[in-house]
Amino acid sequence: MLSQYAAIIAVAERLLLALGSRVLVRRTVPLHTGPAGDARPNAPDSLADEYYPYDLVHDTPLASPGPADPAGVLATIGHKLRGHTDELRPRLASTEERRLLHLAQVSVVLELARTAHTADHEPIILLHHNSPW
Repeated sequence: MLSQYAAIIAVAERLLLALGSRVLVRRTVPLHTGPAGDARPNAPDSLADEYYPYDLVHDTPLASPGPADPAGVLATIGHKLRGHTDELRPRLASTEERRLLHLAQVSVVLELARTAHTADHEPIILLHHNSPW
């Protein structure tokens, strides 16, 4: 799923954007692929959102539905990725996460916020990944 949003505080802070700046969001819902006969075939096993500064990527393949290589696309527009910072924390699942991931009423997810940056430490991608714990 591909969307545009005004950056919320957590996204704006990590990408060094003004609050309310436009961001491009790419959402994926990876599916569980267990062995044959698994009780959860093709069930969602996590939620992953990628946030990009809209002005940077609005006319690139990242702004189109379908697969795109973020590192490759960003390198072609002069923003080669050089590293990232990870933040990891367990927390209670939200109502939406419980619904999308088919979780029990009281469930915990492991939240990963990975901020990728360029050689000059310009933050350029925020990956926000939640999976059941």
